[in-house]
Amino acid sequence: SSQYTPSTMPKALVAALTALPTIAAASRPLLVHRGLPPLPSGRSVTLELANLEDAGTGGTVWSSSHALCRWVAANLDLRGASVLELGCGTGACGIFAAGLGARLALLTDGGPPGVLALARRNIDRNRGLYPSASVTTASYAFGEPLPSGDFDFVLGSDVAYHGGIEPLALTVRRLLEASSPPRVLLSAPDRSEKSGASLTQRLIGTARELGLCTEVKEEAVRQFALHESLAAEAVRTSVLELSLDRAVDAAAVEVACMRVNAKPSPSIF
Repeated sequence: SSQYTPSTMPKALVAALTALPTIAAASRPLLVHRGLPPLPSGRSVTLELANLEDAGTGGTVWSSSHALCRWVAANLDLRGASVLELGCGTGACGIFAAGLGARLALLTDGGPPGVLALARRNIDRNRGLYPSASVTTASYAFGEPLPSGDFDFVLGSDVAYHGGIEPLALTVRRLLEASSPPRVLLSAPDRSEKSGASLTQRLIGTARELGLCTEVKEEAVRQFALHESLAAEAVRTSVLELSLDRAVDAAAVEVACMRVNAKPSPSIF
C-alpha cells in the first residue's frame, strides 16, 4: 500500500521504484507483474504496475504480498469466503483470494486516487479467474470507521509503516470485536526503522498494548525482485495472525485504544 513519501523512503527503494516507469517505457507500454504463486488451477494472476508519481508505493507488488499469497494458498480454504484486504495497493492479495474461490473480496486503500484506480484495472484484468465473485474497491484509511460488511478473513501485506502502526492495530482490534470475528493475517518484511527496531516488532508490541495476540505463522528468507527485469535479492518476511487476547486488563486496553483514537491520522503522502 502507499506507505511512504520519497523523502522518507530508503534511497535504494526510491531508485528501484523510479526505475520501473523507465523499464516500462523502454520495453512495453504497460508494465505487468506475473510473479505471484500460481493458483491451484494452474492459472496465474497478472498485475499492472504504476509509477511512484501516480500511486506511491502502492503501485508495486512487494515481497510481503508474495509471502502472504503463498501462505494463504497453502494453509487456508477460501472457497465461498468473504475477504477484506487492507492497504491493497495493486490488489494482489485480494485478487489472489478471489482466484482461490472467495465469493467476495473488498480491496481497500487510503493512498492516492491512483492506487484504487490501479486496483480496479487489475480486478478487471483478472476477471476470468473469478467470473462469479464480487470483487470491489473502497477508500479506507486505518483508524477510520470500519468498512461495512462481515468478513471471514482480513488480509494485509506491507501495511505496517512508521506513524501508521497504531491506527492499523486499532483497526484490527475493531475488526476482531465483531460478533463473528474474522481471521486477520498480515505480512511484513524485516524492515528496520531509524531506532533499530523492526516494523514487525513494533507492530507486535503495539498490538499487545491494544489487547491483541500475535502469532508468527511463517518467517522465511526468499529471493525477490520488484520486476523480472530487475535483480533479485534475499528478503526476510513474516506472516502474522492477530487475535483478541482475552486475558489482558480490559481497562488498560480501553485507555490505550482511547489514546490511539485521539491521535490525528498520520499523513502518508
